[in-house]
Amino acid sequence: MKIAILGDFDISDNYPNTKHLLAMIESDTRFEVIEISPSAVNPRNLYKATKHPLRAIGTLWNMFSRALRVSWKIRKTDFEDCEVVYVQYPATIILFLYSLLPGRSNNRPLLVMDCFISLYDTVVLDRALVNERGLAARFLRYAERRAVSVADLIIADTQANADYLQGILGGRPAQWIALNLCINESLFQNTQTQPSLTDTGAKVEVLFIGSFVPLQGVDVVVKAAIQLRDRTDIHFRLLGDGQTAAAVETLLKDNDANLDWDRNWYPIEYLAERYQQADVCLGIFGATEKAARVLPYKVYMGFASGKPVISRDIKWSMSGAQPIPIAGVDENSPGALAAMICQLADSPINRAELGAAGRRFYEKQLSNRIALDGFYGALSARLESTER
Repeated sequence: MKIAILGDFDISDNYPNTKHLLAMIESDTRFEVIEISPSAVNPRNLYKATKHPLRAIGTLWNMFSRALRVSWKIRKTDFEDCEVVYVQYPATIILFLYSLLPGRSNNRPLLVMDCFISLYDTVVLDRALVNERGLAARFLRYAERRAVSVADLIIADTQANADYLQGILGGRPAQWIALNLCINESLFQNTQTQPSLTDTGAKVEVLFIGSFVPLQGVDVVVKAAIQLRDRTDIHFRLLGDGQTAAAVETLLKDNDANLDWDRNWYPIEYLAERYQQADVCLGIFGATEKAARVLPYKVYMGFASGKPVISRDIKWSMSGAQPIPIAGVDENSPGALAAMICQLADSPINRAELGAAGRRFYEKQLSNRIALDGFYGALSARLESTER
C-alpha cells in the first residue's frame, strides 16, 4: 500500500502514538511510504507554552503557516502514485485550512485524519477553558466540523470516543474508526516479579503521572492519600504539573499525606523507570464525560509494564475485546480509590494477578502491532469499497 504521511506533528515521546505508529508503518513491508513531512525529521515542541503575548502570537503564526503549507500540498500535489494520504495528529488545523483552499486534485487518494484529540471537545467541553456559548467555542466547532467533512476516514482512540465525536463533529458513522494508541515498547516492558508470602507488610509505592487536567482527577488521588495517611506502608508518588496543580497544592498544604510530589517534567526514560519501580499504578478519576470514553497513555504504560492499574470505570468497547482488567472505581470518589489501594496493598498475590492480566490484555488488544494491523485493515477495507 502506497502511503504519504503528512502533517506538522511532534515526533517526540510527548505524543508517543505519532512517533511509534510512524515507525511501525515505515518498518512494515505492507506499506510503501511515498513521502513524510520534512518537519518530522527533527523532534520539537510544536506548541511550547508561553505567557509572553508576542511570543504566543509568534507561536500561533508559525503553527498556522506550517499547517497552511501542508494543506496546500495536499490540495495541489498530484498523488497518482499514492493510495493513501495520512494526516497525523494534530490534523484539525491542516484539514480545516485544506477545506478552505480553492481547487481540488482530480485523483486525490484516500484522505485519513487522525482525530486523537478533538480541539473543541478538549478546550470547550472537557477543560472548560472557554465558554461553550462564546464565539471562540463556536469557531472551534465550526473549524473541526469542516476538517472532518473533507476526510474519508477519521481515527479515534476508542469506539466510545469515535461514536461521541461523530455525534458532535459530524460525518457518517462508517467514516469513524477506533484504533488503539502506540507507546515506546522498548522502554515499557513486563517487569513483574513473582510475589512471595514474605512480601506482606512491605512498603507499597502508588504511582500517578499526569498533566493535571480535570479528566485525570488528581485531587481524587490526593484526597485518597490524605485518607490513608495513617497507613505508613503505603506511599504515593506524584509526577507532573498543570491546570489543577494549584488546587492540589492547597490540599497538601492543609493536610498530611504519605506523598511525594515532583512537579518537574522528565524524559520518557525516567517515567518508564518509575513504572518499573511502582507496585500500583493509577489511571484517571475525573468526573468529566471524556474520562469515561478514553483510555489514557498511563493505562497503556501500566499494562505494558505488568503493573496493576486502578482507574475509574472505562467504556471499553473495541471490536472483539475482552473486559479491560483494571481495578475499577467510581469517578470522583476518594473513598473508593483509598479502599481499592488498601485491598491491593494488603495482597501481593492480587497485585501480581491483576498486573499479569493487564500485560496479557496489552499483548492481545493494545500492542503497537495490534494498532498497525488495525490501521492496515481499515485502509484496505476502505480502498476496496471505493474501488467497487
